[in-house]
Amino acid sequence: MAKWSRNKFNVAPVNRRTYKGRTYDSRAEMLYAQHLDLLVRSGDVVDYCDQPKVHISGDLWYRPDYLVLEPDDAYYVDVKGVMTDGFRKVMAAWPARTGLPLRVIKHQRGKFITTEVVGSHHAQQVPPERT
Repeated sequence: MAKWSRNKFNVAPVNRRTYKGRTYDSRAEMLYAQHLDLLVRSGDVVDYCDQPKVHISGDLWYRPDYLVLEPDDAYYVDVKGVMTDGFRKVMAAWPARTGLPLRVIKHQRGKFITTEVVGSHHAQQVPPERT
């Protein structure tokens, strides 16, 4: 049995999803920020930005979890536990409106798995890969 209980939104308590003074929407998002910090220290990632605002179309704006800058690439990342109808609409409109791809990441058994990549570089279903 878990030592902490989840609230009605099935989200970990604030103290289990806070990192460097920022409270993330989910524990998986917080863990991904820690993962990105390791990649920055190793030089694999130049920098990253939390929740950049992206214009999709008309009055549709979206804030993916991260904008990641690698030495030779840039892309958005969204860490997902559950695919909502709203997010499916964003994914459907994404390739036509944004200049960078969106990687959909899932946290399973201590690993980050890219489940889909949508957008300009390589819109595709991605077989599970461990990152």
